[in-house]
Amino acid sequence: MAHRSKGERESDLTLIAELYTKGRSYREIAHEVNHRTGRSITHTTVSNEIKKLLKEWEASRNELIDHQKFIELAKIDRLEKTYWDGYEKSCQPVKKSVTKKKGTPNQVNDIEKTDNEESRVGDPRFLDGIKWCIEQRCKIFGINAPQKFDVETNLFQELMKSATGE
Repeated sequence: MAHRSKGERESDLTLIAELYTKGRSYREIAHEVNHRTGRSITHTTVSNEIKKLLKEWEASRNELIDHQKFIELAKIDRLEKTYWDGYEKSCQPVKKSVTKKKGTPNQVNDIEKTDNEESRVGDPRFLDGIKWCIEQRCKIFGINAPQKFDVETNLFQELMKSATGE
């Protein structure tokens, strides 16, 4: 096999990638590349080129995933800040004014105005939103350990409960 130039190799890689993603075998790819280009490559060369392509694709995918993670984390951070602002605002006391009019509907003799300040605990829906943001961030970082479920032990316990009538 003659040595391929950089341009020929890039052209072959493009064709190999196209055929590989169509599910062709290495031998079919080598045959098609040889037929289309007039060059001679072996199925071993195709295998080596596909290994290189897969490494490139994996690196590219990982970069894309990391980039997308940063975008989603920024959105979650912004949302969490909004939830915190809303929660803190919902904890602030509320001023209410009540106006009472005394007299007949046609003639108001006296107007009594009362200002009250009500303290508030805070809207728990904002805390639910904050909790959701934290959970999503933990999922993205993979902080949560996988949950284990022992099928045999739980099945045995269920059988024992049903047998004893519990």
